[in-house]
Amino acid sequence: GLILALWLRRWRGAPRMVLLAVPVFLAAGICNIVLKFVSGRPRPKEILMHGGDAWAWQPFSTDSLWWSFPSGHACSTWAIAVWLGLCFPRWRYALWGVAVVLSFSRFLALTPHYLGDVVAGAGVGAAVAMVAHGVLRRRAVV
Repeated sequence: GLILALWLRRWRGAPRMVLLAVPVFLAAGICNIVLKFVSGRPRPKEILMHGGDAWAWQPFSTDSLWWSFPSGHACSTWAIAVWLGLCFPRWRYALWGVAVVLSFSRFLALTPHYLGDVVAGAGVGAAVAMVAHGVLRRRAVV
């Protein structure tokens, strides 16, 4: 991602900022998958189907039924929304509004996550985007 960012340094304006969203998206996804694997929180449907305990986590499980925390969709959505919002401040609130709607649809409509999973995913995505923006700004890429 950093090599792509340094190569894109010569580009000017919006296309560069949009292309730089790709490594931010990938970095947020990697962080999210590591957290899912390490935490091993059961999905709500797993609890309902098998009458299990909501606190019975299985860390280091490869089964997707134990990958509820944090929400990957919320993480990805917020990583892109925060990145683009920092690069294009005029569109910041509209982008964040879309991110709120998309993130919470995972909790309200589809219910594969708990509310805390969605909030944690949004936090991870936003944090990765802010760190990436800060690092690339110090290197004069953005």
